[in-house]
Amino acid sequence: MSHKWFSSRVWWVRLGLATLVILLSLRPIFSLHNGSVTSGHLFGLAKSLDQKFTGYQETVWREAINPVRYQLTLRLRSNLRHLSSQTLLPALLVGDRQYLTYENWQVLAKTGTSHLIAISGLHVGMVWWLANVVLSTVLVRVIRPERARFWSLLLAWMVAAFYSLLAGFSVPTQRALFMLWVMVFCLLARRIVPPFDGWLIAMVGVVMLDASAPSSVSFWLSFLAVAILIGLSWGRLSLERPYRVWIRMQCALALGLLPCIGSTFGAVSWIAPFVNLLAVPIVTMVVLPLLLLSIPIMLIDGAIITFWFWGVSLIVDWYWQMLVYFASWSWIMIPLPRDVIGIYAVSLLASIALFLPRPLPGRSVWLLLFLPLIFTAIGLD
Repeated sequence: MSHKWFSSRVWWVRLGLATLVILLSLRPIFSLHNGSVTSGHLFGLAKSLDQKFTGYQETVWREAINPVRYQLTLRLRSNLRHLSSQTLLPALLVGDRQYLTYENWQVLAKTGTSHLIAISGLHVGMVWWLANVVLSTVLVRVIRPERARFWSLLLAWMVAAFYSLLAGFSVPTQRALFMLWVMVFCLLARRIVPPFDGWLIAMVGVVMLDASAPSSVSFWLSFLAVAILIGLSWGRLSLERPYRVWIRMQCALALGLLPCIGSTFGAVSWIAPFVNLLAVPIVTMVVLPLLLLSIPIMLIDGAIITFWFWGVSLIVDWYWQMLVYFASWSWIMIPLPRDVIGIYAVSLLASIALFLPRPLPGRSVWLLLFLPLIFTAIGLD
């Protein structure tokens, strides 16, 4: 396929007494655009591709943080080179997924755990919590408790923001950082902001930061997942037992994200909610805190970090073997149609009705609206 180039144009730029002559050959964004492959045009738009020249724009903050991120990644690689989980640990810690193999991605897709290696609210919130605990413990011994609380909350958010930059500052990371800022502001100002207001503030902030963000799938999946959790937990789950809350959340996410995942990827893993019941607590409560604590340890003592990563690697290896076992099951992936707009629109309407803060009456009737999508999937299978 050949690219259609526009005729060369001469641009005259006057700089004081001098005149700069630039000869440019411009061409439009050219890529495949159909339902069976990724749209290159939308991909370029989501990656802030310049609409006049073919080249990616690098913002100032990326140019400043990329050397730091590169050095951190090199240090991680040097400490992990003898471990079997050397490709998984950088992905879990700083979102460095360039060394993940095709087999790794297949296991993550079949088990529905790809979100665990995307730096999002899980990682950013954990960084903020750990930094807040450490800073509040130290500052309360130096300054008054009220001022210690103020500075610990603010500085902990700054630490979370720096970690977000180190992790690549993707759309889920931006969303988590903005929502975290709303929470910190409410704690500092002693004000109550409704959860959906914070959700909208985060969405507006992400779009203002990058106007092309809504063209990416991660934007909608990230915000839709948080909206489902907010709608499900707003005044409904406070009196229930924790294990029942956790099961309901996983079922709600699987059902609520079904229209978006099916229309985007053309398949869904039926085992994903059950795997996430085990995988998310393991990563959240064990793997991620240990990995985050490894960053200051790695900067202080190189001998201790070797044994530290060895212990974390044992846990990650066991966790990965569990995912491989589930991914080896037959008939995990259920094919879904990608071009039936009406069916997905009806399913999305049912999801909205089910997970509103004040659910509409007739829950069983709304569940029946998922039947056309289910029958279509059975027919494809």
